[in-house]
Amino acid sequence: MKLITHQPSSKPFYLFLLIPLICASANIQAQTFTLRDTINQVATAILDVNHAGNYVTVQDPSAFQENDRVLLIKMQGAAIEESNDSGFGTIGNTNGVGLYEIATICSILGNNVIFQYHMVNDYAPLGTFSGKMQMIKIPQYAGNVNVTGALTAPAWNGNTGGVLIFEATGTITLNGDIDMSGKGFRGGHLLNSNYVCIPSMDGDNADENSVLAYYSLSSGEGGCKGEGIAEYIPLKETGKGNQANGGGGGNNHNAGGGGGGNYGIGGSGGTRQATTTAPIPICRGNHPGEPGTLLAGLGY
Repeated sequence: MKLITHQPSSKPFYLFLLIPLICASANIQAQTFTLRDTINQVATAILDVNHAGNYVTVQDPSAFQENDRVLLIKMQGAAIEESNDSGFGTIGNTNGVGLYEIATICSILGNNVIFQYHMVNDYAPLGTFSGKMQMIKIPQYAGNVNVTGALTAPAWNGNTGGVLIFEATGTITLNGDIDMSGKGFRGGHLLNSNYVCIPSMDGDNADENSVLAYYSLSSGEGGCKGEGIAEYIPLKETGKGNQANGGGGGNNHNAGGGGGGNYGIGGSGGTRQATTTAPIPICRGNHPGEPGTLLAGLGY
């Protein structure tokens, strides 16, 4: 049985429960393992994939050893439209984001991890702004598993995390929650801007109504975009344009960011309504963050 779940929220996660079924003698008492708290803490970023050589180059192999079962998964790397208009964020090529497989380590030579069987996927391309992958050690339980408390895994930090996975040969009993809330792609981070609003009584000052899809972080004129299957583009990290399935940040002053970061379409950000009550001038951003793109039809 294999269960793959995407959380229906603006911060998605990957959840894998892989349970190989085996035949066992009725006279053998299966061992029971208790699970709670945080698992999958052994992980490293994958820097390169050599499909022909059947190995990956990782950032830190020190916590892995021969015969470890591992998950290889490509988290980001989709190519998107970069124009500063309504087309920004349109997905041109997914570049294999979401591809994954389970492998067994044969040997480790320096930072190269070689596998026992040939990799199914080549995951190309990798490298700067073309893909982020990770390798996670899969806990193995030869027997039954009883989840007795809230079970979770480390949050996605831009290189590793956001995935919960383990294998058991017996029965898995859920007497506690498996909870990955808020552990996947991250929302736009807080930006302390020095941007100065030029207020007006109706809140519709032209300076507050830019239609641009992106700004640089240093400009302070747009909220940070949320994460998705595309990596951030240097000097285009903020503003209302959606980051593939990640929601865009609100433009200028008092505009909300869009939702996204998952398989489904996100919601548009909100705008602060103006007031005509004198003498309080209000700055209002009429161009909130755009919703993250729907991934249906892209092979997921």
